Amino acid sequence: MKKLTVFLSVFAAISFISACAGEVDNASSREDQTEGNGGDTAEVNKEAAENAEEAGEEVKTEVEAYLRNHGAYLESVDIFPSIELSGSGSGSDVFEVQYGGVVFFEMANKNSSSNYIVTIDSIDTGDRMASVANEIGNYEGKRIQYLEPGEYILQTKSDGDWTMVINQPFSGEIHDQREFAGSGSYSIGPIALNSGTYELLAKHSGDSNFIVSVVDILGDKIASAFNEIGDYEGNYISASYDGMVLYFDIVADGEWEFKIEN
Repeated sequence: MKKLTVFLSVFAAISFISACAGEVDNASSREDQTEGNGGDTAEVNKEAAENAEEAGEEVKTEVEAYLRNHGAYLESVDIFPSIELSGSGSGSDVFEVQYGGVVFFEMANKNSSSNYIVTIDSIDTGDRMASVANEIGNYEGKRIQYLEPGEYILQTKSDGDWTMVINQPFSGEIHDQREFAGSGSYSIGPIALNSGTYELLAKHSGDSNFIVSVVDILGDKIASAFNEIGDYEGNYISASYDGMVLYFDIVADGEWEFKIEN
């Protein structure tokens, strides 16, 4: 269970935004398309922090802020524990997302020889919201999905023994690793970049799709770095700014290698 911590300072946030106003004016054209998202996120995080204070939780003054290229200020509020689920065979579980953002699903399916499928349904309508796994046999992986606050149903189809850990990544969990290797679908991040450019180097050995999507800190897909079939080796280069935080969502059926240079 995570240590209950709140990364929030409203006055620091205001000061930070003011100091960065000039930098925001030079943001990319994507600024105009997504300008309204940051305020909604800040309001949600502010409300979560106020609820934590009312509940008597520890409030820490360490502020970790990230400025998206449209100028949105994002605080990370780390006050919620991971959700750990397990079972044998197919089943359904209800879980709750405390505030909107990127959610990590880290899973393992063992002693299996058939389909392993994990989907997310709306608890209000029963509609299918997303699929986080569609594999055959034993599998271990991590996937990301952007979800709004609320309750959801996790539907698991398996003929084996499975575990699932659901959590939301926060600023304290940003890591420095830049080289990765694995098999099957997986999500990498959060990764903080410096200003300039970043290059992705990828290699895939498989028979089916190899897709790598670039996802920003608010869960928006901002680029499709690779979309190939079968064996592949290549690179992708794009612009970055200082403090940019990204995730890389990999869909693959074979072994892969992935490197980030910045």
